[in-house]
Amino acid sequence: MDNIPNKIKNLMGITAEVNLLQEDDKNFIEIITLPKTDNSNVLP
Repeated sequence: MDNIPNKIKNLMGITAEVNLLQEDDKNFIEIITLPKTDNSNVLP
């Protein structure tokens, strides 16, 4: 579980928050990513 954010970053180049959640006796993983805020490709 602790390796998932590092694997996402290394393989896809994005930062992600990973949470283990439980609902109705079922476990699931929530993965949250944020949009890229790099403005280097924006024309003046």
